[in-house]
Amino acid sequence: MEMPISDYRTDLKTVLDNCIRILLFMEILQKKKIIIDTLLNILNFIQMIMQGVWIDDCSLMCLPGISLNDCKKIIKYIYVNFVNFVNI
Repeated sequence: MEMPISDYRTDLKTVLDNCIRILLFMEILQKKKIIIDTLLNILNFIQMIMQGVWIDDCSLMCLPGISLNDCKKIIKYIYVNFVNFVNI
């Protein structure tokens, strides 16, 4: 998607970079308090920002050009071949 003003791209990168720093700081604080649920949520959030996909989306969607429909086809193909292999 083309940004209407070129500064938006720079600002977006700055916000995302700072967001990661804040989340990493939160991670350090949570490690000291040993609150595992909050720590895992922070790590999941960092992963979603870095990869650009929701945590419950197909991991293959991180690859360029792979859509949700492609993921479903690939998973179905792997499952069918695995079942055929096990039945041999």
